[in-house]
Amino acid sequence: NNLQKTAEFLGHGVLFFLDQGPIDPDSIYTPQFRTILNRKPNLSAKLRRFVHRVEKQREAYLALQEASSEPGISFTPPNLSDQTNGPQIVRDWLNLSTANNFRLCREKIEEKGVLVFLSNGYNGKWQIPKEEPVLGFSLYHASYPIIVVKKESEQRQLFTLMHELAHLIIHKVSWVDDEDDLESYSEQEQEASSLAGVYSYQTRC
Repeated sequence: NNLQKTAEFLGHGVLFFLDQGPIDPDSIYTPQFRTILNRKPNLSAKLRRFVHRVEKQREAYLALQEASSEPGISFTPPNLSDQTNGPQIVRDWLNLSTANNFRLCREKIEEKGVLVFLSNGYNGKWQIPKEEPVLGFSLYHASYPIIVVKKESEQRQLFTLMHELAHLIIHKVSWVDDEDDLESYSEQEQEASSLAGVYSYQTRC
C-alpha cells in the first residue's frame, strides 16, 4: 500500500519501481515538463502531477487520431516577425471577429491544432491548486501543442488563453505563468502580454 501511494504521489504506476532496467530521465520527464520545471522549480507536487496528466491526455488524443480515418490538424502558426501587425495577423489566422468570448476563442484555437484545457473550478485531478499562483501554462510541440488555463473570471481566462497562445506562436517554447509573470517587464512576457492585451481588453478577444 505504501509503495502504491508513493507511486501515485510521483505520478507513476507501481511497476515503475519493479523495473530492473536503468532509469532513463528522458522517458520519465518530457522536454516540455523539464522546461516548465526549469522556469518554476518550486512547483508543488500536485501541480507537477497535473502537468503529467495533461501530457498523457495529449498522448491518448494522438493515439485516437492515429487510429481514426480523420486527417490530423497541422499546427502552422503565422509568422510574427513583424509584431507591429501581430494582433491583426493572429486575428486573421484564427478567423475572429471583433466581439468574441472565451468559448469561441478556444474553439478557433483548437481548430488550428492546439489542445486547450480549462481546469476545474473545484477540487479534483483536473484543478490547478487554488494555493498555486499559476494562471496557465503552455507545452510546445510541433504538432498539437497544449494550452492550460486556470478557471477564473471570463476576462482573466481570455487574457491567459491568448497570452499562452502568444508564447507558442512567438517563442515556440513551453511556458508557465503566474500572476507576477503576466505583469512582468521581461521581453518575452511583454511580447506575449502585448498581443494578449489587444484581444482581451480592447476587443474582448
